[in-house]
Amino acid sequence: AISSFAKELLGVADNLHRALEAAQGDNAEQMEQFRKGVELTEAELMKVLAKFGITKMDIMGKVFDPSFHQVVQEIEDKDKPAGTIVAELQTGYMINDRLLREAMVVVTK
Repeated sequence: AISSFAKELLGVADNLHRALEAAQGDNAEQMEQFRKGVELTEAELMKVLAKFGITKMDIMGKVFDPSFHQVVQEIEDKDKPAGTIVAELQTGYMINDRLLREAMVVVTK
């Protein structure tokens, strides 16, 4: 299974290499190509991860859950209930129905 996963990631590595080559220039057109290349690479990476059951957590606006989130900052916001996630500093991931990495978040107090 790990061999199949690794082979899928090789395409992502190839695209990252191409994106870095595009970043060699300093004009606007080259930088736009670089941005598009990185966006395509991220999309391809998310596709590979999803194929193996790894997905990003959708947490914005939800209530803090210590089983899935790590609070790194609290801020005042009288418009939202205490414990509402208002920023994601590091994306959390699930593998199938299990936690792979908790999200690092900012919540209201």
